[in-house]
Amino acid sequence: MKRSLGRPRSAAADEAILAAALELLSEVGYTAMSVEAVASRAGVGKATIYRRYEDKTDLVIAALSTTTADFRVPLRSTSRDELIAIARSLAETPPAVALSVTGTLLSEQDESPELLDHFRERVIEPRREVIREVFRRGIERGELRTDTNIELAIDAFTGSFLAAHIARGELSSNWPRAIVETLWQGLSVPHAH
Repeated sequence: MKRSLGRPRSAAADEAILAAALELLSEVGYTAMSVEAVASRAGVGKATIYRRYEDKTDLVIAALSTTTADFRVPLRSTSRDELIAIARSLAETPPAVALSVTGTLLSEQDESPELLDHFRERVIEPRREVIREVFRRGIERGELRTDTNIELAIDAFTGSFLAAHIARGELSSNWPRAIVETLWQGLSVPHAH
């Protein structure tokens, strides 16, 4: 008979830990925050956190992962529609979280370069790969030019999200379609307009 190895994890504790980590990251920055402070704010013991996360960096990356849009997009009839779906999920990311996280990561870059490296590897790159695949499908479908610089297109697509928040403070309701249509004009083959 198989014995249980302790109590099952609490979803409420998981959520409280990640929320507390994000709050402290925004308030005091990565260098100044501690696992002890996260535990205190979340109302759990340090051991509860260390059963879930290897160290502070692992905890922060997990917390940051909850702030980014889920880019798993069902296949649509056109790559343009797939990009619009991704842009809609980006637009649902709370702007305060997106800007705060970005600012924190950039300001901590000199002190804790590993944090930004981990964030790029575990959060940013998997999402870029989903978008990269949409652009590849667009080329294969004959919708996008074969000379499309996919990496620059991804930069323009995702960068416009932060730029719009910084410049205007919020995204308009038509932003998802407008950003895709703007990119599409420059990248699509003439018959795909």
